[in-house]
Amino acid sequence: MDDLTAILVAKLQLEDIDELTDRSKDKQGCLTDADHALIAYKEELQELETFISDRRLGRSISEAVQSDGEYITAARVEEQNALRDRHLACALGGVRDSQKDAADKLAYVDVDEELLRRLSLLNDSQNPFSLSEESHIAGEPSTSESVLSHTTASEIPRRQCVACQERKHTFDVLEAPCHHIYCRDCVSDLFQTSTTDESLFPPRCCRQNIPLTLASDFLTSQFMDRFEEKEIEFTTLDRTYCAQSTCSAFIPSHRIDGDRASCPMCHQDTCTICKGLSHDEDCPNDRALQNLLATAAEAGWRRCYACRRFVELEQGCNHMTCLCRAEFCYSAFMLEEPRLFNATISPVMLKSNNDGWNTLYRIYANDMSANTNAGYMYADRTYAKSVITHFLSTYLNADNAAFRPATAVDGTGCKDVKHR
Repeated sequence: MDDLTAILVAKLQLEDIDELTDRSKDKQGCLTDADHALIAYKEELQELETFISDRRLGRSISEAVQSDGEYITAARVEEQNALRDRHLACALGGVRDSQKDAADKLAYVDVDEELLRRLSLLNDSQNPFSLSEESHIAGEPSTSESVLSHTTASEIPRRQCVACQERKHTFDVLEAPCHHIYCRDCVSDLFQTSTTDESLFPPRCCRQNIPLTLASDFLTSQFMDRFEEKEIEFTTLDRTYCAQSTCSAFIPSHRIDGDRASCPMCHQDTCTICKGLSHDEDCPNDRALQNLLATAAEAGWRRCYACRRFVELEQGCNHMTCLCRAEFCYSAFMLEEPRLFNATISPVMLKSNNDGWNTLYRIYANDMSANTNAGYMYADRTYAKSVITHFLSTYLNADNAAFRPATAVDGTGCKDVKHR
């Protein structure tokens, strides 16, 4: 039986069911058990009618792709070339192309191998998908009831899912790279579980990964976006998660700057070294940095107050210009010589005669004296102290004072120096 005949038989059956249902209603309009059975059978007939119509459309597309695919491709290429020539001619001639906007909206969908395989399956006249007369039981009268009873379920091809062991329609299953069959529900469950259980990521069967593109027909676009995010997370070696206990979101690499990671969810900063909340000081858990600090202390290196780079004076004066363009005096970082600080600040204090400046000077000078007695060096103190030095340098430079902290004590100009 061809598709049109099957659809006609289904419509006749639907009309008979409607007539029987209306006739069997009692005066109160209640339905009996037999009426409910007829309604259920009616729903099956409607599904069969829709299925046959969809199959005819798929078969028509498949035949067109198989028979006219080369001609369609050639015609499409020729049309695209003509459109490009028109756009180029209009652009060279300074003429507005009225058809350009409409042409840009044209979308062509390439038929991949998987889609071609499915369309070929629908167009296979030898598979049990077709409603042929040979499929009828021998000797059985070819009535509409017998035809529909044998075409609703038994003649639609099914394949068994290796996970749930249920037999599903061929168009509703996925064949893994290892040739095992999974139904739609099991594929969805496998991919969903892999995003919450890292041991199951990536989804695989027989130790062969199942590509996301292979299962795209069975997954929503929202889930595929989330799956790709999880793929980035699970493939990251040294991961950083938000230190905020109420968040704990994964922080991708493009949101990490140095040892500071910004959470994309709550925007809390996390230290990438100790994985705790971000801190301004050097991370105590950074063993490499601690070893470098010990080496710098032995060698007498200084740290830039702005970018925290290590700087070593090899020759020249004490005026240092860091790679970040910050300037400072190399000798002023040594607390054992407070006279350098006094020689630098005193002339400006006398010039400015500012009470706030004098107060800041006294606090800073006392702190220098206390740390000098303790034998500390400026390079080993907290970052907050370096902020004061930065403020002093900024203030003096902004004030256009004749004497700057980056100038040598004797007032001579500084020369370029080498630094690391």
